[in-house]
Amino acid sequence: MEGNELEQFYKFENLTKSYGDYLTSGDECIASTRKYDSNCLNNLTNWRSTRFPMKQLWERKVVTFTLQNKQTVNRVAIDCNYGVTIGSMLHDTKKGFIVELLIEQSECASKTKILGGASFYATAKNDMFLVTCGTDDLFNNFYRVKCYIPTFISSFKFETSCMNISLSILYEHFDGFNTDDSTEFRSSSNVYTLHVPLINETQYCYSRTNRIKNKSGTIKFLDWGDVDAILRDKSHTNSLGIWVRSDLKADSYHYMISDGGKHLTKSEFFECTKTNYIHITGESHQRFTWDYLAYEYFEAKHKYLDDLKPLHNDASLQYFDLHTLFFIPNVVKYINKIACPLSNSTATHVIQFGSWDLRAASVRYIMRNHNFIPAIINAIRNLIEKKGCYTKVRIVLVLPMPYPNCPYTDYDCSKFKGMGRVTNPSIDAISQYLIQVLSKLQSKQIDIVDTRSILSSNLTAHECGSHFLCRDKDKKWRETVSGDAFVATSIHAACH
Repeated sequence: MEGNELEQFYKFENLTKSYGDYLTSGDECIASTRKYDSNCLNNLTNWRSTRFPMKQLWERKVVTFTLQNKQTVNRVAIDCNYGVTIGSMLHDTKKGFIVELLIEQSECASKTKILGGASFYATAKNDMFLVTCGTDDLFNNFYRVKCYIPTFISSFKFETSCMNISLSILYEHFDGFNTDDSTEFRSSSNVYTLHVPLINETQYCYSRTNRIKNKSGTIKFLDWGDVDAILRDKSHTNSLGIWVRSDLKADSYHYMISDGGKHLTKSEFFECTKTNYIHITGESHQRFTWDYLAYEYFEAKHKYLDDLKPLHNDASLQYFDLHTLFFIPNVVKYINKIACPLSNSTATHVIQFGSWDLRAASVRYIMRNHNFIPAIINAIRNLIEKKGCYTKVRIVLVLPMPYPNCPYTDYDCSKFKGMGRVTNPSIDAISQYLIQVLSKLQSKQIDIVDTRSILSSNLTAHECGSHFLCRDKDKKWRETVSGDAFVATSIHAACH
């Protein structure tokens, strides 16, 4: 995951005052005998926002705009001007080509003296690939956007490369992290946040050494045999996979997992579960993942699956079960109770969390309260150090799911306007912290599914609210290409 959102979060903390009582409030929910739930956390959220109002970093203005269906709504007005400069294509032997954009933030109407703190969403694509770009905040009102072009492109001889780059601003002045704020910006369902395009599908062409202006380039389009061979060579890609062009006419891209495959075949799945009990654990995204895989692999059990309500809780099939758990403290209790298998079999726990936590509490609270992120890390560390668990238990940690980055004029996105506490910059900061800390354990028992890297290239697509695939109230499947890629990556991680 590229970008420095975690560093932005630390800067935000330095700009705002922290309260000890604020960061420990909620402990009574966890300590109580009943299950930690949204009612308890929501009540505490209201209490915290009243007793500990967080500092508003700048004076926001709200403007009225019209949606696609002609409905009039409000959103936060963009405060500053942004100039974008495209740099040259650089080469990095480890990651491939890097295309850099430099953004300058200036002339802010609020006259704020805050340096940095803006959040962006950028993609680059052409006839071969689709990538999401990371952003480094330089904290001097300049931002460096880095688009890593896959390494395998360097194996093809070409003089020029053209790609379409899109860039939008999501938040300004640390609003992507200021989720403690109890003002109308967060609490009202009538105010949208930013998603304003700065560059939209603008073509830029490069030579291997210099930027080329207004010149078209030609790149060989890879057929499936080329892609399959490239991805099977692990030196040319990361452990997750890559988005490659699948249909020139439809402008569509397909996610290829690092071994060149898509979903596991039925025989591969059952070969995996012969000696590996797979436990899917977490929120609604995990429920839909389990449902999707269950329908794909267990034809004989479709009657059992059809009888499950779309929003069912726990479920179980042979060596493959689901535990629906909302909120990190409940996931921690689950991890602490995991026992090491006594037989020669293994147990793989595919665990996801974060969406409900961030809807009801701030990123600062989730990161700092000892019952949340610190507790998850300690629980995982204790599990892998538990005697008898080495080679017996694996954790596949699914990082918090991003929310759709929909244009603010999109009526279908109106359902997200009231989820102001859940921001993708906050999700990125938490994910970067988890990757940073857990990678230091150097344990082969832990795999991480970087959801942002998989899903963010197609964040404008969503189903059933903020999901990327789902079984709707009529029990019909609705999915996006991104959702399909996420499920395929999760089950590959569980079985390999």
